Amino acid sequence: MIKVKKKMFSFEYSFLYAQFLFILFTCFLYQRDGLHYTTAAVSLFCSIFFWLLYWKGEYLKIPSMGILYILWGILIAVSSLCGFYFYPYNGYNYLTYYAYSTMWIHSSLMLYVFIKRNPDAFSLVKHFYILFFIVGVYMNHHTYQLLRNVIGFDSQYNAFYFVVTPLPFLLLSKKKIHIMLALMFTTLCVVFSLKRSGFIIVAFLFLWFVVFLLFLDSRMKHRMWRKLLMLLPVCLALYILIWINGDMVDYIIRRINHIGVDGGSGRDDLFKYALNLLDRMPFECYIFGNGFGSFHEVTKSYSSSHNDWLEIMFSYGISGILLFICMHILILRNIFILLRNKSYYLFSYVAAYFTFGVFNLVSSMIYYQFYSIPLLSYFVIAESFIHKNEIKLK
Repeated sequence: MIKVKKKMFSFEYSFLYAQFLFILFTCFLYQRDGLHYTTAAVSLFCSIFFWLLYWKGEYLKIPSMGILYILWGILIAVSSLCGFYFYPYNGYNYLTYYAYSTMWIHSSLMLYVFIKRNPDAFSLVKHFYILFFIVGVYMNHHTYQLLRNVIGFDSQYNAFYFVVTPLPFLLLSKKKIHIMLALMFTTLCVVFSLKRSGFIIVAFLFLWFVVFLLFLDSRMKHRMWRKLLMLLPVCLALYILIWINGDMVDYIIRRINHIGVDGGSGRDDLFKYALNLLDRMPFECYIFGNGFGSFHEVTKSYSSSHNDWLEIMFSYGISGILLFICMHILILRNIFILLRNKSYYLFSYVAAYFTFGVFNLVSSMIYYQFYSIPLLSYFVIAESFIHKNEIKLK
């Protein structure tokens, strides 16, 4: 224990704490005059310096997901060279923009290597994302109060991403009360944000929690009465949430029922526009795409295509689509491994993948780095406990 505490104040651990700060600054300061680009560049140099010092010998062995992330980094470098030549990217230089476009890659790989070297550090990483979750809850409350005073009750906002994306780390807890509290706070943030995608994710997470608790949690085998008792506060909490925020829940349900009328908040027209751009794209761009953020630079009127498959095809071409398909295949493979081993980690991992899959269809996780870093980091860090079982959760 004393050795662990001494290591926590070592020079090596300073890289970990610095990376925590870089992730916080990149995610929560993305609207501060491009400060997130500068922070991402410093984070990249920090990661490279760390790898040069500590990524040696036995630590060169990286998991399949890590290799895939490295291939992503190479592809982004190649495709963005072409894109940066045609689009000036609002005056940012290539290195700064590349650092931001790969923030989810180099920060994730650094955290993974650090945990490989120091398995006890996983607890620090988990607690960092708990802090990230708490800051996200505050951001949701602050945004809700601000918009309600300006726009009114039916104002929507995206701050709920800051709560949903780090949630899988909180779901790793072996204390059910912690999981229920995390789900309740997430539900509150989603209800106040009035986002349909968030409502779908939260509904699935509660259902998946019930299924896992009743049928898949081997630690509570032959304790059906305890499982049923644990479900009572979940049902009570859901009832209270719906009763307190009944008008908001009704509004979200009406939005879901009218998704065919409003075309997914205009996404139907946006998807058609994106497909039209893809159809007119030069043949050579089909291989490596037009570079990170090129959809926004071409259209000017849209920040992204709000669909990862369309965004990746336009930005990184067929090469990017193939890597994205491989990413989904690896995640599904890991789910089968966890299911076969009856692992407790299955609950968190499936929750992460469902969240990722929903956002792939209605958002752009690869483009919106400030939202996606926690979730994309999770899939690499999870390799530690999926294949090696090196991490012992406390």
